[in-house]
Amino acid sequence: MKAVEAKVKQLESLRTEMDLSIIRAIEEVKSKLSTEQREQFKRMMEMVSGFFSPVIDGMMRGGMKMPPPPVREEGRHASGKIAHDP
Repeated sequence: MKAVEAKVKQLESLRTEMDLSIIRAIEEVKSKLSTEQREQFKRMMEMVSGFFSPVIDGMMRGGMKMPPPPVREEGRHASGKIAHDP
């Protein structure tokens, strides 16, 4: 079990590094764009929404948004709220 836990932690660390690298690259690109180009870039990023991780998708839509908590089998989030279809 310890080996599995270590691999899961390693995987999450790599995902975090990847998310941060993408966020840095996006912010670097945005810093070099004109106002008009930023608007075009924002529209382009909205078109690829869902392709990236939930954290990056939220950041591209204007704020750091965390994904909702996982849904349990009975259709409730871990918080106890009832899950709704999007």
